[in-house]
Amino acid sequence: MADGVKLHVHDHRPESKVVDGVDVHDFCTYSTTYSQTYPFLMVAEQYGDSLVERSCGKKLYTKRGYILTLHFVHLMAEENDGATLEVRDGSDISSRLISTVPIRNFTRPESIVSTGNNIFITFSAKKKIKSEVFLEITAGLQKAADLNVTD
Repeated sequence: MADGVKLHVHDHRPESKVVDGVDVHDFCTYSTTYSQTYPFLMVAEQYGDSLVERSCGKKLYTKRGYILTLHFVHLMAEENDGATLEVRDGSDISSRLISTVPIRNFTRPESIVSTGNNIFITFSAKKKIKSEVFLEITAGLQKAADLNVTD
């Protein structure tokens, strides 16, 4: 009998705009509303033929007493560091920076958790470099685990 855990994770790129009955929203064009329903799936992308850099921000929030967990479902860029995500612990660009995540081919950073009920995410991408980031945002009383092992 062997001890330990073996984990196989496959980079999952949703092919449709609906995954398991949940809509996948465009990060830069989707407007947030007063009542966001979680889990919330979003894709931020830059096209390889785009002649302009792309930069857009999004405030996500939940009810008081809850926190938000940002999961990285799929990350891809034609060139490493062709795009980045900035994640801030609060409601706007001036909030405390939690992390700057460089978009590198098929990497999966550890999930990021807010300390309060707001998180602000900025997606920035260079021109002419195809990149895409699929995100899942969850809300709860505690961090949603990347991996949970129990007896």
